[in-house]
Amino acid sequence: FLESVRRVGEIMEPVHVWVRGHELVLVDGYTRLRVAEFLGLLFKIVQHEFGSIEDVKEWMISRQSIERKNLTPWQKAYYIGYYYSKVK
Repeated sequence: FLESVRRVGEIMEPVHVWVRGHELVLVDGYTRLRVAEFLGLLFKIVQHEFGSIEDVKEWMISRQSIERKNLTPWQKAYYIGYYYSKVK
């Protein structure tokens, strides 16, 4: 990932944070954040307002199951099933 970002010269996907009171809590994009800091690049931040840590977890699981490309079929099925059991 580092070499890819170095070659492109920018972080394409935003970092996601939870606005909790007066602090920002990183909820997605740890690697993007570290690579951007290492290379001295600017990056986009998307702020989310969640009601609770459980809301954060559900949001993270929905992203894991739907958007990640590097999951095995078993992992993807697990996350989809877990998310489904929470929202049904």
